[in-house]
Amino acid sequence: MIVVSLFFSSGFACGGGKSPLQKATEALEQKLADMPGFAGIAYSEEERVIIVFVENEEAKDKVPDRFEGFAVRKELTGRFEAIETQ
Repeated sequence: MIVVSLFFSSGFACGGGKSPLQKATEALEQKLADMPGFAGIAYSEEERVIIVFVENEEAKDKVPDRFEGFAVRKELTGRFEAIETQ
């Protein structure tokens, strides 16, 4: 299961029930939120990894390889854009 939080949309409730991986993902999201080129963040419980989506190589180089004991996988995605649906 991969959980995705894009465009800084962490509307997670505060408090208990969160795994250490989820807490680390939320903390890293807060740290990267103002970084140019940051596109979003997710985590995989199966892989025990935080996944950071970035728009360009410059942003990719600024993301740590590990955060709070978890590996960080960096995905170069370009910019995400909303698609209008009808």
